[in-house]
Amino acid sequence: MESIQKSTLQNGIVILFQNLPYSQTLSIGLWIKVGSRYENFKERGYTHFLEHMLFKGTSNRTAKQIAEEIDRVGGYLNAATSREYTYFYVTIPKTQIELSLDILSDMLFRSLFLEKEVKNEASVILEELISYEENPEDYIHDFFYKNFLTKNSLGLEIIGTRESVLSANSKKIKAFYNKYYSTNQMILSIVGDLDWKQVFDSSQKFFSNFKSHSNPNLKISIPKKSYTFHYKKRKMEQTQILLGMEGVKKDLNLAVKISLFSHIFGGGMSSRLFQKVREEKGYCYSISSYSSSYRDTGVFSIYCATSGKKFVDCLESIFQEILLLKEKGFTKQELEDAKTNQIGNLILSTESAEQKMMDMSLQEIYFQSYYSIQDRIQAIQKISLEELNQFKDQIIGNKIHLSVLGNLNLKQLKQIESHPLVDNLIIE
Repeated sequence: MESIQKSTLQNGIVILFQNLPYSQTLSIGLWIKVGSRYENFKERGYTHFLEHMLFKGTSNRTAKQIAEEIDRVGGYLNAATSREYTYFYVTIPKTQIELSLDILSDMLFRSLFLEKEVKNEASVILEELISYEENPEDYIHDFFYKNFLTKNSLGLEIIGTRESVLSANSKKIKAFYNKYYSTNQMILSIVGDLDWKQVFDSSQKFFSNFKSHSNPNLKISIPKKSYTFHYKKRKMEQTQILLGMEGVKKDLNLAVKISLFSHIFGGGMSSRLFQKVREEKGYCYSISSYSSSYRDTGVFSIYCATSGKKFVDCLESIFQEILLLKEKGFTKQELEDAKTNQIGNLILSTESAEQKMMDMSLQEIYFQSYYSIQDRIQAIQKISLEELNQFKDQIIGNKIHLSVLGNLNLKQLKQIESHPLVDNLIIE
């Protein structure tokens, strides 16, 4: 039986712990409930920039010392910025809990944000931005979000722009930190073979002395989705394609339904899209579908890469599968197979300390509670064929969004624009 220990320090930091028997690995995450969608226009990319800056030296350690102390014990330290949260995480031998918490608290609360380091890191981030732009598989996703979730911060690039990155300075980054990095917006999440008293006492030792310095007003608006066709020309062999449909917000029951939906339709090698478009027709090497869920909305996406000469036939084949699903729905066997797949994936995820740490952290961020593996298995088993076939109508509308990057001609674009699912070609 899964058991989650939870407590809140006086400064508002939530402590989560799950014991993983016999594991020699300890996974620790420090989560901040702020992501890129909370930035205003002048702050674009600052959430990501700040994530970088917390590795650049504190009043106790240089950047090199931070890296050396983790490397010395065979650990791994990293961080990531998303649209709705940021997290810093350590994977380390379980005997090193105090070292891990010492370094994380040092980074989070004693970083210096020196001007020379800000300028150096701006250069690094600019190189990262260029690498995204020059990698078509990365670029198409930013292009897609900007076009589909138009005029909304949720659709903007997490990394920011050249202008926002190069204009950053120590004063601006400190102001952003003081505005958003409040202790009452933080979660410290730990998974490993330790006891709760040791985990709580160590967490209190390293994190309880820091005060909540602000109460950020996290304003967001629900984006309006744009069901348009956007094309950007780029000279390259393959054409990158992303199709967008309605998604679901963060919710256990909706998450179960969209996962089953996606797995059957395009989530794996046995899916309809993979079998029809890749295996039977040979139109592409890679094709998949996936769901992205947020506090108040969601996006269902289909990604495909194909050669320019196969572009029209490939998309027509995808459209046929969408329309077939819309008209006929799923079969009983597809649902049963998807259920066993999803249950199997859940069971396999219980073996990884890092996966369990991330799972309970995200549930705390979005639900302030915890659904066990058994809870989620029961939720999967309860979904009926009729329920899933009704749900598909929430996802598949009369129009879809289409973002395309490649070296195509106007005739090809017009052929796709004439399809009933596509509307309003915009060439950028």
